[in-house]
Amino acid sequence: MRRNIYLTILICCTLLCSCNHKVPRQASPPDTPRVADTTHIDAEALVQSDTVAPDPEPEPIVDLKTFKKYQTFNEFKMRPEGQPVDTPFVYVKIKKNLIQVVVSNDTSRVIEYHRVKNRWYSYAEFDLHRMGEPRAKTTEENLPRTYHRICGNDTILELFQDLSLGYEKRWSEFYLKTRNKCCIIKPDDDDPFLNEERVYETMLKYARAYNAYRKGKKHAFKKLSILPAYPRIIKLRETPDEFIYDNIPANDNSFLLYKKSALGFFGIQPGIYDKYNRNLSEGHNFKYHPWDP
Repeated sequence: MRRNIYLTILICCTLLCSCNHKVPRQASPPDTPRVADTTHIDAEALVQSDTVAPDPEPEPIVDLKTFKKYQTFNEFKMRPEGQPVDTPFVYVKIKKNLIQVVVSNDTSRVIEYHRVKNRWYSYAEFDLHRMGEPRAKTTEENLPRTYHRICGNDTILELFQDLSLGYEKRWSEFYLKTRNKCCIIKPDDDDPFLNEERVYETMLKYARAYNAYRKGKKHAFKKLSILPAYPRIIKLRETPDEFIYDNIPANDNSFLLYKKSALGFFGIQPGIYDKYNRNLSEGHNFKYHPWDP
């Protein structure tokens, strides 16, 4: 009997010890933090971040609120014309001795005309950063060039100068424009045109010689320093969509074609070689500029 009691106590103690030494259940590891998938590229975000923002529109260099809007500017009469109903149009400001014109699609440039007696003088320069480079050899390039201009009294006088070789060796041409023709004169290298202080007076001298020549005085240019092949007279004709100068420089099959804009004749100024359509003009080797040797 006593033996059975000892056995019962022994079994209970054994069970109790096994319960106290039970291996605890292993705790779950903490949640692993989520790592961004660096192998994925957001193409749209990449394009947006790499795209260069477009250059801002150049700020007008004058206060256009002080200007009036017109459709175009007539350099033969030196006056603005028409209400602006199409683009581009012009902003114009008129003072007693100064007229300022800004084209609506290029407000970073102001064209200024200064009164000199009964005419208006203007000066413009383009692409002078290319001065000293070889002359342009493609249809898309323009030369570094300047223009002295005298406008009014139904004529436009222009002195074009190519500055490819610098100020000391420049190619010059003189243009006398009317509404239906252009007279081209090539000054000699020793012509007073090369003296900047005498440009205005010399341009008027050439205009007087042309008027005498037009009235039948064939020797009117003999006293002036021009090349023998000049003057050359080219005619201007107009279609609903184009202006065309024929016979450039003296070839019956050649012409310069200009697409019309809302600015009319003002839109193809200055010069004659600046704004012609180089794909549609024919009859001359326009791969090279006509004044190239």
